[in-house]
Amino acid sequence: MCGPTRLRHTVVRRPRVRVDHMHIVIGLIIAIIIVAIFARRKQGTRLCRWRADRNGDRGSLRKYRCAACGAAAFTASDGPPQGCKSHLPKV
Repeated sequence: MCGPTRLRHTVVRRPRVRVDHMHIVIGLIIAIIIVAIFARRKQGTRLCRWRADRNGDRGSLRKYRCAACGAAAFTASDGPPQGCKSHLPKV
């Protein structure tokens, strides 16, 4: 034999995960959320769903509150108001 052989210890260097990529991912997530919020604003309000509010009745006028947009309206006729009243001032 030629003599004792020495085993060399080789150090394997692994590439380090860069933290810079995390900033990009977080930035993309925030951008998607902001775009989703502003895209939702452009849509019209849902059709009004009127609910009777007996505590707010005034004489023969019945008070109704919309479950979708939060508008309040009074009516003397049978049944809830027709159409959306969200453009009117709050009562």
